[in-house]
Amino acid sequence: MPKKKPIFSSFNSKRLIALSLAPVLIAGAFYASRPSRAATFATVEPLSPALISIDTTKAQGGNGTFTSLGGGPIITEADPGQVSAGEHTIVLPAGWEFNPANKITVLLVAGTDLKLKTTSLTPGKNAFMFTVKAASRLVPAVLRFSGLAVRPTVKTLVSGNLAYDSAQSSGIAGVDAATDFGFLKAKAGLPRSLAPEEPQADGSFLPLAPRTLVSEDFIEVFAVRRDRFGNFADVVRADWSLSNASGGVGPENLSGISDCESTLFRARLIGSGRIQAASAGLASRSGTITVVAGPPGDLEFLVEPAIGPGATTEGVLSVQPVLIVADGSGNPVADGTIVTVSRDFPSGLRIGDGNLYGTLSVPTKDGIARFTDLGYDRVEDSFNVFFTAGLETLSMEILGPSE
Repeated sequence: MPKKKPIFSSFNSKRLIALSLAPVLIAGAFYASRPSRAATFATVEPLSPALISIDTTKAQGGNGTFTSLGGGPIITEADPGQVSAGEHTIVLPAGWEFNPANKITVLLVAGTDLKLKTTSLTPGKNAFMFTVKAASRLVPAVLRFSGLAVRPTVKTLVSGNLAYDSAQSSGIAGVDAATDFGFLKAKAGLPRSLAPEEPQADGSFLPLAPRTLVSEDFIEVFAVRRDRFGNFADVVRADWSLSNASGGVGPENLSGISDCESTLFRARLIGSGRIQAASAGLASRSGTITVVAGPPGDLEFLVEPAIGPGATTEGVLSVQPVLIVADGSGNPVADGTIVTVSRDFPSGLRIGDGNLYGTLSVPTKDGIARFTDLGYDRVEDSFNVFFTAGLETLSMEILGPSE
């Protein structure tokens, strides 16, 4: 009778091992294909930005009124335990303080198992603190703060963010000192003054101090209002005029005098004056603007040089040149402006072969340049000369005595 074969005899042992490992490999592949969960953090919804008048400052001159900031901030956990057990401190930016008489309330959204030491907080001068007795374990927490009231403590327009004091706090996942809990900014108070002011490169304005302008220069000033502490409030339309005007300075120096935000003062004739702006009961004057002569812009003879009749040898000109030197607006140039005479003509334009001698450069006095000893070494012949003051020139041919 033939012997029966074992029931597994037809299976290869390697196949059996492979089959026994298949469930393990499938399970491993399943778990390996599941994506890992991304880390989550708590979030902070900041207070709405607060713009508060500097008139409410605690500093001298302010009314010391506190401003309520309404609801917020709000801290929301994405997962339980992200707001650690312990103390947590929120601080104000520099230049601000809390109202200690105003209680800050913390509202916990129903259902969380996070426990607070108290939900009614008394703020300190520059910070408030809340204490978590037990962090959430099952249900994430939402903490809603309300009742914050602040005021500035300085006279300048300070601004900044409420922030989490990481160094003095137990920690909130994803929250640090850079996290925004709310923005505070002081704005200018009610306008109390108006002045002609000059714009600066950085966009600010400065009152127009005493200024010297060279003829043909100009300056633009704006009607600027400021609060009681000198903070910039705004630029307004104003009526413009000149006061304490003297010399050649007058209303014609201003461009734009009625209901304008700015006016242009253009320097022309020598003199001085102060720009005045007036609007809605406020008025003020600038520092004194003094107009002085500009560089030479016109050169003319008051007395033309000449060779006297009968001159046959070298000698001093019998009629010495006298010149009027003025700027572009007709003002006499500043005393000491140098006028020079020469024969430095371009090639082909020079007349005569002789040379000048004597004092060839003289300073002006009251806009007049007087030569006293100008001579020519061949006065029997005609020759030409070239007078220069700054960029202005004047040429003249001097005829010989026989011409």
